[in-house]
Amino acid sequence: MVSVAVEPPAQAQRRTVLYPPLVVSCQSNQYSFLQVVLIDAGGAVVESESLLQGTISASPQLLENAVGSSRTPKEYAVFPDLVIDRSGTYTLQVNGYQIDYDSVPPTTYHAGAVATRSIRVRSSSVATERPSNSETRLLDRLTQAGFPMPWAQE
Repeated sequence: MVSVAVEPPAQAQRRTVLYPPLVVSCQSNQYSFLQVVLIDAGGAVVESESLLQGTISASPQLLENAVGSSRTPKEYAVFPDLVIDRSGTYTLQVNGYQIDYDSVPPTTYHAGAVATRSIRVRSSSVATERPSNSETRLLDRLTQAGFPMPWAQE
């Protein structure tokens, strides 16, 4: 099951990179790739490719547990540069896909999905949102492991 590990901000200025970035997690080897789509306030997928920009597809990567940890290994995907180009209220839906290499030709199938909280996108500037303490710790671990990460807005 894919889950949101770091929520994007509740408010954002349009045409500005979302911070904190969207981070999702899943069990190791659960998904071949993850893809983000923009959902409008009515629950419909926004079809315009120009409204959601940035990295919208990623393969989850293993984040090594601390030595001696008994936790199940998790994979993470960071979407470091997402930008919403129009004012409104949206959610981001992350779809998980698996590739069946045993079928001829190999087949891709939808294996799971998760949605973020609502994001209110405004044309005027908004206060910078800070990640929670647990989200900050995870973002630090991901940064140290070499995952792509945006700079915090000051």
